[in-house]
Amino acid sequence: MKVKKQLFWFTTLIIFLGLVSLFAVSVYFNHANNHSIARNNVIETTRIVANLYNEDSDIDLLALSANSTRITIIAADGRVLAETSQLDYGTGANHLTRPEIMTAAAGVSEVHLRFSDSLRTNFIYYALRVDTSDGYIFVRTAIPVANVNAYLMQSLPLFLGIILVVALLCFVVNRTLINRITCPFDSIINENRINAKRREEFFANASHELKTPLTAIKGFTELTAINNKDENIRKYINSITRETERMMSLIGDMLALSELESTPKINPAKISLAAVVGEVRDTVSTGISEKNIAFSTTGDGVIMAEQGHIYELVKNLIENAVRYNVDGGKILVSIKSERKFIHLSVADTGIGIPAEEQERIFERFYRVEKSRSQQSGGTGLGLAIVKHICALYGWKLRVESKVGDGTEVTVEMGL
Repeated sequence: MKVKKQLFWFTTLIIFLGLVSLFAVSVYFNHANNHSIARNNVIETTRIVANLYNEDSDIDLLALSANSTRITIIAADGRVLAETSQLDYGTGANHLTRPEIMTAAAGVSEVHLRFSDSLRTNFIYYALRVDTSDGYIFVRTAIPVANVNAYLMQSLPLFLGIILVVALLCFVVNRTLINRITCPFDSIINENRINAKRREEFFANASHELKTPLTAIKGFTELTAINNKDENIRKYINSITRETERMMSLIGDMLALSELESTPKINPAKISLAAVVGEVRDTVSTGISEKNIAFSTTGDGVIMAEQGHIYELVKNLIENAVRYNVDGGKILVSIKSERKFIHLSVADTGIGIPAEEQERIFERFYRVEKSRSQQSGGTGLGLAIVKHICALYGWKLRVESKVGDGTEVTVEMGL
């Protein structure tokens, strides 16, 4: 359901941005096209007036045919001889400095867009030099830019209406398509959810059903060991005990991994990492003593997480550091607090991991040295559990190792 909503709003956003872009491009090209038409009209009107003009031309008659186009007749010395707007006429202003007059005088007439001081608005200007019997004059025409933009403003409601209709249609079609596309996935997701309930229930029941006889077997084995006097039988009893304990550990790890995969609801609390490391050290103290390992911890940090998750993470990292260490080796657990992160690293002086296998050690049941792992009681699920816990909280996991020199696993925990 969440994926469907995300997909729907993502595609809706893409469509909306596309429509907005289309609207902006349409407005831009419409605006540019209107200005291009206006420029061509100014040029064409100027040429017509220049061809029709003579000393006896009635400027008022020309004004009637020009509609909103402004026509100005300018003498060679820059004086206004006639003006349809009646504003520049007789003002005494010299027009020889106007850019359109300057280019016309040079014989290279060009269209200019500039502000008119007399009419206080922007105009599109164009002028031509016209020869007369006693010299020459300039014919200039102009169109208000506001008139050109008025065409755009008139068309905007139509554009907006079209965009809104298209947006509504796209919204409806998009929703229908998303429902059709995701319908098969919904059934798969629902089926997977049902199977994940069933799976959790299965593991819970299976672990309970298996732990009961395994506990009984372990108890009977211990009783047999106490009453047994035959050394030849003792090795078989020890083997049964060892395999029973390994099976119980395997069931526990499988159940823990299943619970993590079902994304349980997290109940975070403030947890001291140094305190958890101390608890785990006490748990694995037997293995540390047997191998005469020097164990040390530096630093501390408080993280918001679930107690069981942090304990499982630290326990599996330290157990691996003990399991794959050498006799007389060292383990250093370092906790460093930064502004936004806490770095928990577990470094050992063990056998190390080959570079080509470092990416695979977090896979389920993957072992670098299978025979040694089985002999030391490893289930092959410890680092898979660590990986799932890190994924659950969004933490980063990093491994640095060299064969014969040891391994360091670092977890970057976000605060």
